[in-house]
Amino acid sequence: MWWLLVGCADEPSTCGPEECAAFAAAPPAVQGPLAPWEEALVGPLLADARGGIRPWDAEGIGICRGTRVCDAYLGTEVGELPPGDYLVRAELRVPELGPPGTWKIRYRSQCEVVTRTKDGGTRKKTETASLDQTVRYAGPEEGWRIEPLQPIHSPSEGASTCTWTLEGEQPSGPVSWSGSWSTPE
Repeated sequence: MWWLLVGCADEPSTCGPEECAAFAAAPPAVQGPLAPWEEALVGPLLADARGGIRPWDAEGIGICRGTRVCDAYLGTEVGELPPGDYLVRAELRVPELGPPGTWKIRYRSQCEVVTRTKDGGTRKKTETASLDQTVRYAGPEEGWRIEPLQPIHSPSEGASTCTWTLEGEQPSGPVSWSGSWSTPE
């Protein structure tokens, strides 16, 4: 009951230097490298966050043969594509840390397409595609997949020369990958 009276007093209680010393002393701030136990606990998570968005593996970002999934990986700079269906794809390793919206990608492509006109001339036009998406950790066994980022059909309605860029937005700054392809008329 006494603690109720002291705790509810009208005036705040005070203590002298000797009585308050135990309460006023703050532990020293930890500085320098992580202790071994700290490194074991947070080291892998910190390394993953510092790694940011990255390809799942050597074939994680680029152009593949296929329509919905990557049937055969061709690379990032593939030159002229033979007749068939292709796609630009990304399978990404995304850190497990961060609130929703921390990790984002931005895909952009631009194609210069040259078509023949009925009178024998040519007409040139520019086609673009884009995708902005929030990505997240998909688990230890697979990456975050975006297939297709863009479908490609060869031959196209006109001879095309295309470039693409995939940019990862992350707290440490942007990272990007790029490539190109072309299709005959």
